[in-house]
Amino acid sequence: ADRDTLRVDDQDWSTLLLEAHPARHADQTLRALVERGSSARTLLALSTLPSPVRNTRTVRLEVGAAPVERTWVARVHLRPTERIASCKIDGVEVRSTVRLLTTHGDGVAVAGPFGGPFGGLGATPPPLAGPIAEVDLPRGAAAHQVDLVLEQVIMVEV
Repeated sequence: ADRDTLRVDDQDWSTLLLEAHPARHADQTLRALVERGSSARTLLALSTLPSPVRNTRTVRLEVGAAPVERTWVARVHLRPTERIASCKIDGVEVRSTVRLLTTHGDGVAVAGPFGGPFGGLGATPPPLAGPIAEVDLPRGAAAHQVDLVLEQVIMVEV
């Protein structure tokens, strides 16, 4: 929703952010977005899937078919020692629609100021937190599936 107006009825809801905090182990969270003034809903699922590859996990975000056209941006919060090994949207490998927002080791934001817990699009993570991957989904009413393979970076001190 936009930031230019305070009343919910006056806001533009054509673009929505999904803040995702994946579980460490296999898990699934289900939610439904109910359209205002209607019983129509969009089903949302966030799953952490076991991986056969050591030190990796797959995070799957499913956005069900919607009653209205909409743009979705998924903000996936990674752990400090994780990085994205791959990203697929609807089964197609992508790189150009993923932005990685990080902080320096000293806690200074790389991509902009820390936006707090509701900072919105482009807000960087708090000091010492892991990076945030922003993934743009195609505009429309069709269902989408995002699969992020997260890789644990092994830190070795010399």
